[in-house]
Amino acid sequence: MESRHDFGEGPVAARRHPNGGGWVAATATVAESAYVGPDAQVFDNAEVLDNAKVRDNAIVFGNAKVLGTAEVCGDAEVHDSARVYDRAKVSGMARVFDRARVFGNAKVHRTEVYGHAQVYNDAQVCGSVVDDDHRRRAAGLHYSDSKVHGYAQVYGNARVHESELSGYAQVYENAQVYGGVTVGHNARVYGNALMQGDGDFHPELYDDARVYGDARVYTDARIFGHAKVYGDATVREDSRVFGYAQVYGNASVFDKALVLDHARVSGRVFGAAMVCGHAEVSGEAKVFDEALVSDHARVFGRAEVFGNAVVTGSAKVFDRAKVHERAKVSGDAEVLGDMRVYGGARLTCYDDDIQNIVDSEWADLQFGQEEQQLREFDRGRTMELRRLAAHKFGDDTARQLAVLLEQAADPDRMTQAGIGIIECKTAAELLDRISR
Repeated sequence: MESRHDFGEGPVAARRHPNGGGWVAATATVAESAYVGPDAQVFDNAEVLDNAKVRDNAIVFGNAKVLGTAEVCGDAEVHDSARVYDRAKVSGMARVFDRARVFGNAKVHRTEVYGHAQVYNDAQVCGSVVDDDHRRRAAGLHYSDSKVHGYAQVYGNARVHESELSGYAQVYENAQVYGGVTVGHNARVYGNALMQGDGDFHPELYDDARVYGDARVYTDARIFGHAKVYGDATVREDSRVFGYAQVYGNASVFDKALVLDHARVSGRVFGAAMVCGHAEVSGEAKVFDEALVSDHARVFGRAEVFGNAVVTGSAKVFDRAKVHERAKVSGDAEVLGDMRVYGGARLTCYDDDIQNIVDSEWADLQFGQEEQQLREFDRGRTMELRRLAAHKFGDDTARQLAVLLEQAADPDRMTQAGIGIIECKTAAELLDRISR
């Protein structure tokens, strides 16, 4: 029996649907096999067909269609030219509108899906878990904790919770996106990857970036450009991975670290460290503090680069080597074994050149297992120079010379001491030359 009902813009011709008793406008189409609950409404040119259900306080209007065994319930709205079909479920205060599609076994709860977005397969997208739907509806509010819009897609067994997808972004397979994450442009999250925000910190993935495999991206991290994070890698806190950079394997990038350009990281980069250019950090290597690894440099094995150290050019730091403080390793230099380069040391090597150390007022090189042999060698040279100085200038001058050499023993200083003993005419001249 047809009567009139106000769907919000004044009374129009309507009827109670025989299967459920809900209001259906005369302009709408609802199949007899479909269900419209007593408090649900279908109006404008909307269609509810097959065995679809509209329950609770849900409304379907505009040119929207709900088909198959799909269900729209709670305080949900489906309108404009949106489609909900197959076995999909739209619930809570969810809104599906524009030309959006929700289908397959997908579930959308307290979320906005709009534009040309699609949620399908076994995907789930949901907003806040706070149960205040009726209060928000009474205040004329809708949930916007989760949004899927533009041409974005969520499918497979993916889960999106309190996050936003836009542009042509995709979240699929078994990926999970939680807690205020933003995925935009042409970015992808897939495999078993997890992106998760924390309180006021929300990760972002955009441009053509990819997060996949078993990778984890947390808190305030940003992945963009053509960057890839995959394997068992973790990027977290205020870190940035961009350009064509790759973070993979068991790598960790955290604190305020930067990985950019064509860099590849499978080791650990943290603190305010930067890895850029075509640099590589791999194995169990660590780059941290404010260190920089750039150009085509490689840090691998169990090596560590930290402090304000710089490894650049085609240099290699590997095995258990350490480069730290204000040291710089460049050119084709190699730092390996238990070698340490630190202080203000500069280690450079090109082609077959001998490695040079300059600017080394605070420099030191230690060779681990060879350290004792080097010390013995230096001690022997010092004793020889002391004997020569004593022969020419006396024992007191020889003792002072020995002290100067021990304070900063390096090959150049010792060579200068030997030349000085030969050339200098007085003890004062010799000691002044070595001091300078």
